Amino acid sequence: MKAHSSSTSNSEADSAALNGKQAILAIVREAVGPSLVVGACFVVGAVWAKLDPAPSVSDPRFWVEHHIIQAQIQRARTLPDVDLLLIGDSSALMGVDTPLLGKLISSRVESLATIGMFSPVGYARMLGLYLDRGRKPRTLLFLLHPGVLNYQLEWAEVESYGIDDQRAKQPEQPLWKAARDKLLHEIAYRVIAYPLRGAYGRFYGSASRFQAWLLDHQGSAVDPALPTDLEARPLTDEAEKLRLVKFSPLMKEKLASLADIVDRVSPSNTFVGLTPIANRLRDPLVERAVTENLRTLANCLHLPADHALPLPMSVPDGMCVGWHLTEQGRDFYTRKLAEILRDILPAKASL
Repeated sequence: MKAHSSSTSNSEADSAALNGKQAILAIVREAVGPSLVVGACFVVGAVWAKLDPAPSVSDPRFWVEHHIIQAQIQRARTLPDVDLLLIGDSSALMGVDTPLLGKLISSRVESLATIGMFSPVGYARMLGLYLDRGRKPRTLLFLLHPGVLNYQLEWAEVESYGIDDQRAKQPEQPLWKAARDKLLHEIAYRVIAYPLRGAYGRFYGSASRFQAWLLDHQGSAVDPALPTDLEARPLTDEAEKLRLVKFSPLMKEKLASLADIVDRVSPSNTFVGLTPIANRLRDPLVERAVTENLRTLANCLHLPADHALPLPMSVPDGMCVGWHLTEQGRDFYTRKLAEILRDILPAKASL
């Protein structure tokens, strides 16, 4: 009996071990197929990334700013002749309601405003794309936030985004990450409505929807952040004031590129202005500096002194989101801008 019992136990153990091995083999067989597919995808992605790298998910070009520049460059390559063309930084992009402005002044108005880091060099290159097609705005308006006049050296890397070949400036990273980024950028994000970061993702959704908004709204956008958002006020008021009063020598150098383009449009048809700051940042020192910097800006672009527009220097704090305006502030500022433009634009109906 004992021998029989021992034999039975051994048989059962052997059977259990066999079943375990068969189960493991089944799992392996089932996993081999998907693993080979994933591996093959990464091999394709790696080769593809070597030939034509995609922006990495940590690269600035993957941020909202990249999509702004890309959309506006595309518009510069397709826009027709317009009555008024607006260029400038993100305070112009998100501080002027272009469709509303067009209605208020009965003109065809378009915006090619982008971001401050794109700099006058980038603005000039993009405007050149428009002019090289034989297009020419009847009036050109250049708007900047006073703080952008304090140009930062590190912005230089952004000036060629979307215009020059960026592959040489790709950050070094492991091959598997480069493959991942290429597959995400070229396939996944074209199929999946992957949202933009933060408030932009909540308001606009995906990058494609954001770019569609720019197309539908004549190159203008809305800053979806709130005045209470912490990220909207990264500096103390005193630190912010210091940035508002500076006009860096490097910015004056950068403006030379834009001055050349202005000559192609005609200085007599070009105007400049500074977008508003929050009331809390306005004091006598800031007022004097902003006023003087506006004159210097016009001079750098070889414009007559009276082509520096006397736009509102400040707006109520509740209308500001950092350097941008809320929707209420945007509406207020657009209407003020329209009042001034009616008196200076050539009298002609919309194209």
